[in-house]
Amino acid sequence: MNQLNQSVSATKDPGPAVEVLIPYLRQALVPTLGALFGEGFALSVARPQGNLNYTYLVMPSGSSIPSAVLKVKNRTEFEHPITRKLSAPYEKEKVVLDYCTSAKLPVSSVIGAVIHLSKTVKGAGPFVCLLQRFIAGTNGRVIAAHRTEAELSLLARAGAVAREIHQIRFSRFGDVVSRSGDFTKSWGAYLDNLFKFPLRTIAGFLNGQDFDTFSERFKELRNLKGQGVLVHADLHLGNMLFDAVTKELTGVIDWERSRSSRSSEEFARILYENFVLGQRFTVTEIAETISSSGVTPQFANFLSGYGIGPEEYQSSLRRETETFLALFCAGFWTRWELEYKVIRPDWAAPAQYAQQVVRSVLGRG
Repeated sequence: MNQLNQSVSATKDPGPAVEVLIPYLRQALVPTLGALFGEGFALSVARPQGNLNYTYLVMPSGSSIPSAVLKVKNRTEFEHPITRKLSAPYEKEKVVLDYCTSAKLPVSSVIGAVIHLSKTVKGAGPFVCLLQRFIAGTNGRVIAAHRTEAELSLLARAGAVAREIHQIRFSRFGDVVSRSGDFTKSWGAYLDNLFKFPLRTIAGFLNGQDFDTFSERFKELRNLKGQGVLVHADLHLGNMLFDAVTKELTGVIDWERSRSSRSSEEFARILYENFVLGQRFTVTEIAETISSSGVTPQFANFLSGYGIGPEEYQSSLRRETETFLALFCAGFWTRWELEYKVIRPDWAAPAQYAQQVVRSVLGRG
């Protein structure tokens, strides 16, 4: 009989404890997985990927290498006030991975359809599951320490794979490729939905002139026309897997934010990870970078891998990118001031970074 082995690590997930799900998953999923993999497998609880997922590894009998990854979300996580805006249904991720697989990008292929489980466990259901092929590799943040040659090399590889991803094009921004998720929204609706909170709240944190500049920069984005490209929208080294010995890229994971957008959004999210969430630069460095070249050595390597130089970036992409960056940071900064101080006081430092980014971008005009 299939066993559900437990190797549970600590999690801050807003949903039920992993242990609570074990009896339900054993009952509800083992028959489905048995039909796909036969009786000779076990489920092993893995470390959750990010804030939203429970992740299980499908382990063949007698093997230490998983054959598949089962990602599980529940309704409570979709509706949690911190993470609900970051969440997207697995139906969209499946469509995106199918696109990427057909384009021979280094992604995990989806095994079968998205699995819907309607039973509720202590009010946390229903559950949605996505079964993917397992990709062996170590995430880039583990391999490369900050400000090292190894990090610069991996960032160049990140730029190269971003360019490959952006070769998947759509006739316009927001093209419909799935019945659920952000792809069904038009460009204007997508931006309005993504940034309605910072647009509504930032006026209380900026003086009149800065607020007017902020609003004008948003309108510039909203009025853009043209062809859309596929963006991963969370392409940092933690979501890129590498061979620990050869440093070759083995896969790109976590496609839940992906959509049809501008390449500048991808660049902005990479800077957002470094400047704000990663806290890898001092506040002074952030201000100096944005007020001068706009390119750190790390970002320069990413751009080099992408195939564009700093001059081309500054002339054609910088304004768009920094507008996206200011909008992302404004949302984080104002949410922390209004909501997160109580529930996530450990985010105080990233909130300060975000504030400096907003003011530095607006200071450039």
